[in-house]
Amino acid sequence: MRDEIDLLDFHRRRESPGDLPSSSNSSSPSSKPPGKSLVPWHTNTTSATNESTVQIFERYRDSYAIVTHVTHTFAPFDERFMALVDGAGFFVYGSPDAEARKIVDGFDAVYMVPFAGFIR
Repeated sequence: MRDEIDLLDFHRRRESPGDLPSSSNSSSPSSKPPGKSLVPWHTNTTSATNESTVQIFERYRDSYAIVTHVTHTFAPFDERFMALVDGAGFFVYGSPDAEARKIVDGFDAVYMVPFAGFIR
């Protein structure tokens, strides 16, 4: 069993993509904290409705890295980020411990279990 936990979080965007923190900004929550190895942010615009979504794929070394990211690294940016998006949801790939699970459960988490595939 692997300890890594992947999160796919999704939001409806309120503001333009330029208002989202940039990965090149070292003070942004997308800076690489310990135990976090993957954090691409993606957005799309649906021309028919002019609504957009933001999806963030996150890979954590373990449950402790999730807790550390949310409570320390992301905490100073939480209010600013949530002002840019409506709602939140998470797909969780892996088995977080109770402390990490409590955090992601606050965002209507859906837990996905593996049934096939491979990781190299």
